[in-house]
Amino acid sequence: MEYEIDVRKYTLAVLHRWRWVALCIVIAASTAAGLTYSLPPYYRAQASALIQIRQTGSQVGLNSPVLNLETIDAGARRQALQALATSPAIEARLPEDLLQRIAPPRYKPGQLYSEDHINTELQGDLLIIAARARTAQQAKELADAWTRTFVDYANQLYTDGHSEVKLVGEALLPYQPEPTGLIRNTLLAAFGGALLGMLLALGAEITGVLRADRRRIVQSNQPVTHPSPSR
Repeated sequence: MEYEIDVRKYTLAVLHRWRWVALCIVIAASTAAGLTYSLPPYYRAQASALIQIRQTGSQVGLNSPVLNLETIDAGARRQALQALATSPAIEARLPEDLLQRIAPPRYKPGQLYSEDHINTELQGDLLIIAARARTAQQAKELADAWTRTFVDYANQLYTDGHSEVKLVGEALLPYQPEPTGLIRNTLLAAFGGALLGMLLALGAEITGVLRADRRRIVQSNQPVTHPSPSR
């Protein structure tokens, strides 16, 4: 048994209930805009570290043509150092007094790196470490402290002579907060509200059709009574 869907019918149903769609758009967009506007801004500061990769080798014997070359995968070492820069091991080595000043409310160990407060970008041999905080001073302090801690820990961890990490740029004090994404969040919420409104309109139309079918079925199943002949 085949069923045909009348798209025009349901399109007209949505247009007939356009006020539902408009109301959902207004509620969703205004809620998103209000929440985004009420959130405190974030500031972003960046510090940088230079990753130097080198190969080491030694010759066996004075006149021996055999060379004992010890090589590494430079790309893999850079990726490993970048992963180390966002690991909880760096956060665990930050000074306690710094964490007390810049940590978010109800801070838990591991929260800084796991909640997008720290981001890294590798540009060749230059590793950019960006920190986000509620004030410009906190963002600068976090970026500098995180980068210095990473440099010290990386040089302590990798002692094979193939790599060395150096602090090359401290963070500047940011003057402008990050964009709040007000327009983006409002448009996304409006789109979601439009979808919700159309679903409600379609649901109401389908419910009405089902009720009408149920009434017809009930009426068709009722016994037909004929009037008795009068004497």
